Amino acid sequence: MSGEWQALFNLMGGLISGGLLWMLKMVWSRIHRQSERLSALEVLVAGKYVTREDFQRTTGEMFALLHRIEDKLDRKADKE
Repeated sequence: MSGEWQALFNLMGGLISGGLLWMLKMVWSRIHRQSERLSALEVLVAGKYVTREDFQRTTGEMFALLHRIEDKLDRKADKE
């Protein structure tokens, strides 16, 4: 009788450990896919930085516009 129980115990242990290993494999593959998507996103974001020349040109245009607004406000204040 003990040999039958041992065989049943070995069979159940094998099935349970096989199921656990299958779940671990699925989790590992999902983590690996996520890391690949994250790497692709990092490359995409790194390519979208503003260059120094673009930043300087944009800030120069912005300050020119602000000076024009300031001059208009000064002219309006002088009229009153």
